[in-house]
Amino acid sequence: MDRRFLLTIVTCFLVSMFYMQMIAPDRQDGAVPEGTPDRTVPVLVPDTIVRGDSPAVVPEGVVADPVEQFPERTIHLRNRVLDIEVTTVGAAIRSVVLQEYRESIGDDSPLLFIAPELESGPAMVLSLEEEGAGLSSISWEVIEEELEQGRLVLKLTLSGDRSVTRTYQLPDDGYEVSTSVRFEGNWPEGRRAYYSILGASRIRFDVGSRWPNQWVWASRMGSGGVAKVNHEDLGTIPSGQRIERASVWGALESNYFAQVIRAVGSDESSFDGSLLVVGEKTDVSEARWKSFKGEGKQGWPLRIGFLRPVVPGREDVYEIFFGPKDPEILATYSRYEYKELIDYGMLGWIVRFFLVLMRAVESWTASWGIAIIGLTFLVRAVLHPMNRKNQRTMQKQQKKMARIKPQMEEIKKEYKNDKVKQNQMMQQLFKENDVNPAAMFGGCLMLFWQLPIWIALINTFTVAIELRQASFFYIEDLTRPDHLLELSFSLPLLGPWFNLLPLLYVVVTLINQKMMPQSDDPQMKAQQRMMTFMMVAFGFIFYDFASGLLLYFLTSATIGIFEQRIIRRDVNAAVPDVPRPVPAPKARRG
Repeated sequence: MDRRFLLTIVTCFLVSMFYMQMIAPDRQDGAVPEGTPDRTVPVLVPDTIVRGDSPAVVPEGVVADPVEQFPERTIHLRNRVLDIEVTTVGAAIRSVVLQEYRESIGDDSPLLFIAPELESGPAMVLSLEEEGAGLSSISWEVIEEELEQGRLVLKLTLSGDRSVTRTYQLPDDGYEVSTSVRFEGNWPEGRRAYYSILGASRIRFDVGSRWPNQWVWASRMGSGGVAKVNHEDLGTIPSGQRIERASVWGALESNYFAQVIRAVGSDESSFDGSLLVVGEKTDVSEARWKSFKGEGKQGWPLRIGFLRPVVPGREDVYEIFFGPKDPEILATYSRYEYKELIDYGMLGWIVRFFLVLMRAVESWTASWGIAIIGLTFLVRAVLHPMNRKNQRTMQKQQKKMARIKPQMEEIKKEYKNDKVKQNQMMQQLFKENDVNPAAMFGGCLMLFWQLPIWIALINTFTVAIELRQASFFYIEDLTRPDHLLELSFSLPLLGPWFNLLPLLYVVVTLINQKMMPQSDDPQMKAQQRMMTFMMVAFGFIFYDFASGLLLYFLTSATIGIFEQRIIRRDVNAAVPDVPRPVPAPKARRG
């Protein structure tokens, strides 16, 4: 195999592999990292907290106090954007509905964010070490109910003079609800009592997402404030729980939405609590959790909250954000760096730049589809000088190669039994005629230069909530495949939907390839065949990608056809005729 052809295959293969790796970049796993602080704080976490769907379990050796039972009730706290259902059992949040969002276009029902249907389990579950599971399994008393003011107060009275009071306060507007915990009475001495307050074990899952849900936590600087925001994969935890001492907040997130729990004062160095993460242990069977994604649910259950000491008479306040990862909304929490929930990836600066441009066009045209097309024209304009230079070099080298082709054939014939000498004479011929074969492999080089742009675009259509359910012509959602027709059968590797944009992209790309200068050189023909094969392969790779991404690719390939004609005309006019080459060099004897 010729070296140039081999170089083409290897280069394109490496570019493809690197590109595919970047489609789903590796994240940190959910295991406990080295250097995690010792877990010296005692905590008992019953099954109710781990799974959210098991009956209450009282830890061995701990007996819950008998308390007065009250009928179970559910109370709704509503504002313009949130509908929160609180159950008196455990004084926990049973469901959260985002009223301004929909699951899909054409569906008028608001989006379920936390709900029994999603097997989320209750949120803001309170578990007290000294009382076992009693706090989360008993129906509390409603002592104050001011729904017009978004206020609800519940109380649980234990033996003696001990009691626990929970307060919920939902403002008239906004995605954040506050809850407080207050312990009263004489609590056991001789050892410190701790309680945990944890969010739902699941939130909604973005169906069709290439990124699974994540859990996120913000570490605290020694002097206070947020030091770093960490994204980690959902998964098992070796011991079933993990404690991060210096933490400001913790969150569960999907592509476009997040549940964030922050203890008021947790950004201060004097804060006496720790972030608590509770999930499945590593020896649990994975089969059930893997099946959840196909059902449109988050896979691994994981609860995030805080572990605090019981301090009688103190009111511990928590702020819980249930809402979209919208940059404008998250910017109002700049003190706590909520905007870092939006993970734009390693090329985030490019993604942000793309979004700024598209927002500007969309604000003018009221169409995200036109904004994507406008972005495509801009990117092609930026790449045009490089593409023109690349095409100019390729065509110039092709002309030179065509002129020395007879001499090349003569060398191949004369030294057909001595490949080493043949290669030496070829290199000498190239040098004397100013021929650089490597300069003719510009196709893969341009592909490599566009790779960061492609990666940034994939991230853009994965995390930008502005594009969610944005329509364009027959496309209902630019963040999902275009789904032109639903088939009565399933295509191998492609599924039951016919997506038009990937097919159009392949057709236009092949036309573009045919319009490129064709060479008589066998190696150059092999390279062009390789590029054609890669373009068809990309059509299969991109088949179920976001339709907005395919719209960009299709527009770019269409622009390329016209750009190719302009470049060829300019290059043919600019590149002078190549002087006739010197005769083929003769090998020196002796």
